[in-house]
Amino acid sequence: MSNRMFIDSNVWVYLFSENGNHKAEVVQTFLVSNTAHSIFVTSSQVVNEVCNVLKRHGMAEEKIRVVIENLTSICVVQNLSKDVCLIASRLREKYSLSFWDSIIVATAKTAGCNLLISEDMHDEQVMDGLKIKNIFSSSIPPM
Repeated sequence: MSNRMFIDSNVWVYLFSENGNHKAEVVQTFLVSNTAHSIFVTSSQVVNEVCNVLKRHGMAEEKIRVVIENLTSICVVQNLSKDVCLIASRLREKYSLSFWDSIIVATAKTAGCNLLISEDMHDEQVMDGLKIKNIFSSSIPPM
């Protein structure tokens, strides 16, 4: 059975950034080591956030279109829905999440993910059965 992993925008920004920093290598290694037994999931919100950050950092639109093509070929992309919004509202109330983080968690849950890969939330936290993993933390062994 495949793991369904939701991957947050910060992870994709490191991968597609033109800076070539160490975190890009961590992401690439993580993706390669999990491709055979995982389904990667993200959301239209994440795609938009990634494009916005890359544009702010000076990436040309032509390259941003390539990023969109690559990202959407790697992942199943989930859209915002009424169910996601209602679940996000409950999650904000229960876990005191920010608005945008609650949408991410709700989208991951709605998509049937068991892991959320992000560096913005608490590593190893579990929210309604969804575990948060920070692949940049040295305490996390390869999956």
